[in-house]
This record gives sequence, structure tokens and C-alpha cells, in this order.
Amino acid sequence: MKPALAPPQALDPSSQKPDDTLHVEAVWESAYDQVVRPEKAIVLNAYFIRHLHHLGPELGWMYIAFRQAAYSTGGRVGQRAARFTGKAIAALSGSTERTFWNRAGKPETWQKLAGLVTLLDEKPIWDESSPTPKRLPRKYSVAMTLPLTGPDTSALRLWLLENWETCQGASGVLRAACETPVDELLAQPSEASTPMTVHRLVRELFASELPAKELEAQAERLHQHIQPPTDILVLTLFFVEHILPHLGTGPGWLLAILRDHCWTDPNGRGARSQVTILGGYAEMAGWLGLSRAKTIWEWLRTPLLQVYLRHIQSGLPETNQWDAARTFDVLLEEVPVEIVQVCLRHLHDTNGANFSIGVADFSVSNGADFSIGVARFSQSDGAFFSTAMAQISEFSGAICRVFKLLSSIKLLKQIAPPEIAPQPEENLGAGAPVRAIENQPQEPEPSKSASQRIQAFPEDVQKAAEAFVTAFNLLPPDAPEPGEKGGDFALWIKGLRKLNSIAADYGIPVERAIQQAHAYWNQRPFTLTHPLALKSAMQSALSRQKSALTTPVPAANPGSAAYDPAQRRKEISAALGFDIDQPLTPERQAALQTYLDGLYAGFPQNPLKS
Repeated sequence: MKPALAPPQALDPSSQKPDDTLHVEAVWESAYDQVVRPEKAIVLNAYFIRHLHHLGPELGWMYIAFRQAAYSTGGRVGQRAARFTGKAIAALSGSTERTFWNRAGKPETWQKLAGLVTLLDEKPIWDESSPTPKRLPRKYSVAMTLPLTGPDTSALRLWLLENWETCQGASGVLRAACETPVDELLAQPSEASTPMTVHRLVRELFASELPAKELEAQAERLHQHIQPPTDILVLTLFFVEHILPHLGTGPGWLLAILRDHCWTDPNGRGARSQVTILGGYAEMAGWLGLSRAKTIWEWLRTPLLQVYLRHIQSGLPETNQWDAARTFDVLLEEVPVEIVQVCLRHLHDTNGANFSIGVADFSVSNGADFSIGVARFSQSDGAFFSTAMAQISEFSGAICRVFKLLSSIKLLKQIAPPEIAPQPEENLGAGAPVRAIENQPQEPEPSKSASQRIQAFPEDVQKAAEAFVTAFNLLPPDAPEPGEKGGDFALWIKGLRKLNSIAADYGIPVERAIQQAHAYWNQRPFTLTHPLALKSAMQSALSRQKSALTTPVPAANPGSAAYDPAQRRKEISAALGFDIDQPLTPERQAALQTYLDGLYAGFPQNPLKS
């Protein structure tokens, strides 16, 4: 029996008739559509995101690779099995072939993938029918219908058993389950069991109570209630094959899930590309089974992921809570339009396979940092910018090679390479960056060291400059040549003098003020490219410190019976916001010293020591 949705078969020349033969040719007007082919995608139910919490990013992509291999080499044409190579699986999982085989050789890999991918051969099987025995391929089975996760399987089983009597039997409890919210069905905490499909679980519990056909119908209805067919996760093959290897498995899933939270308006009013995650970094870490929420924050600071994701300031007071709500701007296109333009521009200018993509190829404006779509850059001679620009250039060159390989020369010759117009400038106030990048290649290495550049600053800001560079690991700009405008150099001087002024207002050395501002910034990170951008953070940090000093812990007489040193240290820890009995960072040590200095300053002086 042929599958109902099998693709068209090749025509037999002997059976062709002139009047019933069609010649079909694909024609593209868009280079993006032709190369990216957004319709070629891996589609599965979005319930799989719940599996990621238990699998982790690497094994999550490994299942995706097995699933696509099973589909493209067999399932798509109705065959039950087919052969494929480890290299093909690795290419679809964002890893190398060696890494794939290393994972495949570990028993814990198949324990975690239980219910999704099953290794059928426990030991290698050899074909000994010939004089030279050869090893037969290892056999795997891939679940195309997603099973429930282990905890969800246990929770659903418990709910069905607890409500069986109330609902008067199997038929009633299955109907009730289909009318119960999914969060309630799967909410009861219990020990995790082996992942199992809804169909198999229903057969296990009620096979003796209902006829087989009714049982399957009820199971199918419950399955679609928990995994709605319209709730799908779409991963384009272009993303998996060409973007994922550059992003990495964890950031790749982060981007895929945030895109799943977006939607497109069917009335043509655009797409929602801004997503708010109420649980913040902690919730996002939970998606991928990460126990450390800061890992998400670190991923979001990598240059390539910043091409696709940008954290948006919500306007609410800054907080260092990992579970505070976060809003992101998400790029829905697989290749930013700026890189597509660069690809078209370089496609016919380059004879070989190697592309050299430089800073001058991108549009620029006064954006504060690498921005979504590679539309905005800030100029800095620091190591971060050089590394980020190198990664962006390498990534763009790789995408250009893909365009050259997959594009039709006939199509692209019809399209004149577009000119990249600069983006309009924005007034970003204190958060504004330094000069926009000029259309000229950047020097790969700075010409002067940080200490040499600090010496070029006016003497009144050199201490502040040294403390700022040490704390934030930024390279200050070089002094301008005679006759040139001040540019970055003047902006740094203005910012350093502002920091000096703030520190003087609070009566502490500027070096210590910068240390406390760095501690505040480290808890509430934001893009920082010059000293003036630190103004608000320093004011907030010093204001908090002054507030703690103006409400000191009541002094106690050490000689009295009520004096408790341990309790005293707890009270000081509460006032400072950290435990002073734990190892202290330099910033916290400075904060503690400032606090103690303030306490001692309020004590009456001993006249014998004056």
C-alpha cells in the first residue's frame, strides 16, 4: 500500500503521452528565498521544548538530527528504514563527526534519549557469510510521535488513576482528561518514569476496559490535547546546517525557542519580534536544563548571538535578579539583510572561494553596541571589538560562500548589488558610543599600549582612567593628531572628569568609587564603551553606600553582656547586602572598608591621641 502523501514518482518514459505531461521549472526572484529556502524545514511539535530540560542542548540537537535523517532518507517516501552516515547526523546536530561518535559510545546518552531514539543492537553485528566478515550498520529506531517526558508520564498516570473512580471508569476519565487544562494534568509532582507516548500509556492502563478502537480514539484525542498539532516548532534546514555550527548548540536552542514565542500577523501588519520572558534568565536556563542562569547572560553577550538577539531595556528600575522579566528583540530572518547585501556585493567580485569581509562592508550608525541585524556598530580599539568584528567577518564570509555555492548565477546577474545606506543617527545621550566606523579597514592590533594612552590624558584624569581601564578591561582611545577633532579622546576626558566630580561629591577617592560602580555594573550589566556611560551606575552605587552609612547599625558596648560579635557581623552584612564572613571580592572589600571608615568617623575622638 502506497502512502497517501507520498511525493510524485518519476515518470516512466514508455507510459508518457504528449497531452498529459507537464514540465515544471522553479523560478526565484529573491536570492534569499533561493538560498535559504525557508520552506525546507524540520517541523516537530513544540512540546519537545519540555524534553530539552532533561536532555540538554547537545542531546536535543542529536534527536533533531536523527529525526531529520529518519524523515529525509525513509519516512518522507513511506519507507520504514534507511541507512545514513554518522557524518550526516553530525552535520544536522551542530557537532563534528568525532563528537557524535563519542556521544554515541556513551551508555548515558541512550539512557537520556530513551523513548526518543533507541539503540536496537546492544553489540556490534557482523556479516560472516563471506570470507571477509564485515560489520553491519548499527540499528536505531526514532520516535516520530513525541513521547511525554518522564515526569509528565508519571504525572498523567497519577492523574488518570486518581480520577478513575470519580469519573466512573476508563471512558469517563479519558474524556475528563481531554477537558482539563494541560498544566493541571501534568502538574502533580512524582518520580519520573520512562518517557512514554500517550497512546502507550492509555493502553497500559485501560486496555482491558475498552474496545481497541475506542481506546485508540480516546488516546488520540488526549494526545492532541497535550500536544496540539498546530503548536509546532520550525527549524529551517539552512539554520541547522549553516547557522548552528557558528552559534553553538546552547545559543542555537535559545534563539529557536525565542523565535517560537514570536508570531506573524495574518492580516499583514507585520511580525511580533519582541518577546518578554517573565521568568528572566532563570526561566530561560530552565528550558535547557541549566542550573546556572548566568550562562544565559554570558551567551547573550557573544557577538554572533547579538546579531540575532538583543536585550531591550524595559524602562523599569534595573535589577540583578536572575528571575526578573526580560524583553528581547528577535531577528526572525536566518540571514540579516545587511549580510545578504554583503554577499551579493562580493559574489561576483571574488574569483576564489575565500571571502574577506571587513568592517567597511557593513552599514554603520551611532548604535551603542552590536545590534540586531548587524545594522549598528560602535567603534572601539578594545580587544572585545576586535574579537567581535573578527567573528562577525568570519561568519559573514562563511554565509557568502554558501550563497556562492547555492545561488543561481542567472538569477543573481539580474540583481544589481545594492548600495548599503547608512542608518539614521540616534540621540542616545550618555549611553551614546564613540564615533561611527569610517568606511576604511580597521587596524588588527592597537599601535600603543593602554598605559601609553593613559599618559596622553590630562593629569587630573589619569588616576580615573587607570582605574576605569583596569576595572572594565577597555582600551582607551589614542590622542588625536594635531589639527584633528577630539572625537573619542575628548569624550573619554569628559566622562572621566564627570566620574571625578561624582566621587568628590561623595567624598571618596575616584579609584574606590569606580570599584564600587564596577561591582554595581557587574550585578546589572549593560553595554559600556566609555566612562561617561558609567555616570548613572556610579551615582546609584555611591547613593546606596551613603544610605547604608547614614543608617548605621546601632553600636553596642563590647564589654556588655548583650554584645554578640556574630550577631553584629550579621547586622553589618544585612546593611551592606552581602555576607562579610565569606571571601570578598576587591569591590566588596572596598565597600566594607568605606562602611567601616564611615562608622569610625562618627565615633568621638580620644583627646589623648589628638
